[in-house]
Amino acid sequence: MADGPRAKEARPATYAFHAQQAVEKFLKAVLVAHDVAPPDTPDIRVLSILIEAHTPHELPEHLYHDAALLTRYEMKFSRPTELGAVTEDELDFAVSTARHIQDWTFDTLSIG
Repeated sequence: MADGPRAKEARPATYAFHAQQAVEKFLKAVLVAHDVAPPDTPDIRVLSILIEAHTPHELPEHLYHDAALLTRYEMKFSRPTELGAVTEDELDFAVSTARHIQDWTFDTLSIG
C-alpha cells in the first residue's frame, strides 16, 4: 500500500482511485485462491457477496461497509479527465480502508 509521501503533483482523487483498485484486487485474489473466477466488476459489494457465497470466508461487516464506499472512486474517477475533488479526510479513509482490507486478505489467505 501507499506508505510514505505523495507526489506533490498527484491529486487526492488519484490516491483514492488507487485505494479502490487495491481493495478490488485483494477481494478478487480471495476469489481466485478458492478457484472462483472473479467477475469483471469494480463493485466491492458484488465481490464481497461472491466471497461469502463461494468461499469459507466473509468480509467482516465493518470492513464491508467501509470498502463498499470505495466503489464510488472507481465509478467516478476511472478516467483521468474525470478526477474531481477528494478531501484529505476522504483520502485518509480510503487508504486506511485499503490497508484494513489488505490485512484481512493476508490473514484470510495466510500470507505474511
